[in-house]
Amino acid sequence: MKRVFIKNARLLSQGVELRPTTISVENGRIVSLGDAEPQAGAEVLDLGGKYLSPGFTDIQLNGGIRKFFSQTPDAETLAEMTEGCLKHATPYYQPTLVTALPETIFEAIEAVREAMKTDPHILGMHLEGPFLNPVRRGAHTLEYIRIPDDELLDKLIEKGKGVISLITVAPEQFTDAQIKKLIASGIQVSAGHSEICYDGAKDAFDKGIRIVTHLYNAMSAFEPRKPGLVGAALDDDRVYGPIILDGAHCHPAQARVAYRAKGERLILITDAAVLGREMDELDFEGFHAKLTPDGFYYNRDGKLAGSAIDMPEAIKNAMSYLNITLAEAVAMATDRPAKAVGRDKQIGQLTVGYPAFFSVFTDEVTDAKSLCFYPEK
Repeated sequence: MKRVFIKNARLLSQGVELRPTTISVENGRIVSLGDAEPQAGAEVLDLGGKYLSPGFTDIQLNGGIRKFFSQTPDAETLAEMTEGCLKHATPYYQPTLVTALPETIFEAIEAVREAMKTDPHILGMHLEGPFLNPVRRGAHTLEYIRIPDDELLDKLIEKGKGVISLITVAPEQFTDAQIKKLIASGIQVSAGHSEICYDGAKDAFDKGIRIVTHLYNAMSAFEPRKPGLVGAALDDDRVYGPIILDGAHCHPAQARVAYRAKGERLILITDAAVLGREMDELDFEGFHAKLTPDGFYYNRDGKLAGSAIDMPEAIKNAMSYLNITLAEAVAMATDRPAKAVGRDKQIGQLTVGYPAFFSVFTDEVTDAKSLCFYPEK
């Protein structure tokens, strides 16, 4: 495959702007940075001063453009999710399945397993449920929420190997042996949709949980004398805090508090129901989401039901809400989520040997596009 020499690019990686303005790729990988001239015979791509970063990464995405993964957990939906992510400058994502019946969960696992054989954009599946606390279920279907039982847990661990990369659970619903077994399985465990107290959350973190699900939302709140899961997550430097910055899921002041507390462990997610606000309403098996005139998804109970933003919007909002640089906001959507799910040795950096999946954009950010170079087959 011919080498591609990309010039006149402002390179952003790991929270800083790099000094080189050129990058070369070949066979789907970065092969050099900072070459003064292209190699003989290389194709030249002039970005005209636009920014280039590692591909944006969304570890919690529920749907594509007009398809919702939990409604149709199949190959067609995953293909549309990848198409939607690439359209919205997000070359890496985790399709997220909300609380569902066991047969639907296993159907989704097999669909993702097959898709991952040929689709390099899927990092694995985020299973959000079914072991949640009903009190903090949010928009999840109450009838499908379950108390963990050993038989189902063992089957999920067995069937989910190599596919389930993240599972959201309410730790207080588990026995000590069950939560230890799940953590030991190698699946990344996230605390969310939980009413756990501060001390219980700290104990769960001590056992190995290192991430929470959509910080501030669907978790025990930070109250006087009761810091809850929010307080425990903010207080523990080991724990990542994915946050939805859409103007509805949390107040900008709460986002700033989280950024001061978490620093490099605060990461961006969209938790988008679908991308691009092209679906006005979703309604199936007890799950309902309707797009309001101001651009948010709510269910019939008035609860938020996923967001409607894409990752470029989240980055732009991060700059505004947190008063941070573009390079810092981009890091919250690239190398930091990669670290949060244990993939930082494979993706998230402009480093020789890393995949050549990029996002390209101007200062506006919301004009971002994907730029992906694939290896030879």
